[in-house]
Amino acid sequence: MLKSAGSGYADIKRQLVGEIRGGRWGVHDMIPSENVLRTRFNCSRATVVRSLNELVLEGYLYRKRGKGTYVADFKAKEYAATLPLFVEAATYRQSGNARQTLMRIMYGVESALGPNHPGFTVRQVPSQLD
Repeated sequence: MLKSAGSGYADIKRQLVGEIRGGRWGVHDMIPSENVLRTRFNCSRATVVRSLNELVLEGYLYRKRGKGTYVADFKAKEYAATLPLFVEAATYRQSGNARQTLMRIMYGVESALGPNHPGFTVRQVPSQLD
C-alpha cells in the first residue's frame, strides 16, 4: 500500500507494526531496505530511519550492521517486559491528593524503566488478599 507524500514516521511505524504482527515477515526475516521503504512510503530517508530506529528501540526489529534490518522475537519480549503494578482497588479509586500521589508513583516507575521498556500494567486487587 503506497502512502501519500509526506507520510509521518508514526504512520510508517504503525503500518510496519501491523504488517509484522500480521505475519507479513516472520521472526528473523529481513524487512525491505531503507531505500525500498522510502520509495514505498514516498518520504525522506530520515523519516524511514527514524521509524526503524524507534521500532528497534521498541523491540520489533533488530539490525545487523552492513546486512540489514530484521524482525525481532517481539512476542517473547512483550510478556517478559511487562511489569505488573498491583494497586489496592480502594486506593486506585481515590480522588484528590491520593490519586495524584498514585499517578506520580506510576509516572516515576515508568520514568525509571526508561524509554526502552514498553511500560507496565496496573492491576487492581481486592482490599483483603489471601
